[in-house]
Amino acid sequence: MPYESLSVDTLLPVAEQMLNFAKNEGAQSADVIIGRSTEFEVKVADSQINTLTQATSKGLGLRIFVDNKAGFCTTSDFSPDSLQTLVHQAAASAREIEA
Repeated sequence: MPYESLSVDTLLPVAEQMLNFAKNEGAQSADVIIGRSTEFEVKVADSQINTLTQATSKGLGLRIFVDNKAGFCTTSDFSPDSLQTLVHQAAASAREIEA
C-alpha cells in the first residue's frame, strides 16, 4: 500500500481485516493500532538549502487474546499475506505463554 494512500478511509478497513483475522485465529478479543507519520526537514545555511528531507513511515501493532493469554506483534508491511502471518504469530505467542 503506497504511503500516499494511507488515510483513515484506507487504514480503517485494514484494522477491521486484522480483527477478522484474529477472530478466525481463535481470539476472544484483539486490539489493533495503526500509525502513519511524515517528517519534513530543511537545513539552510548562508541563504542556501543544504538538506531537504521528507520521510514517511507506517506501522501496525496487534495485541490478541487467546485463552485469556496475550500475544503481540508489529509490522510495517501491510500486504494481506504479511498481515495474516502477523495474526498467526501473535496468536501462537499467546498460546505459548504458561498460565
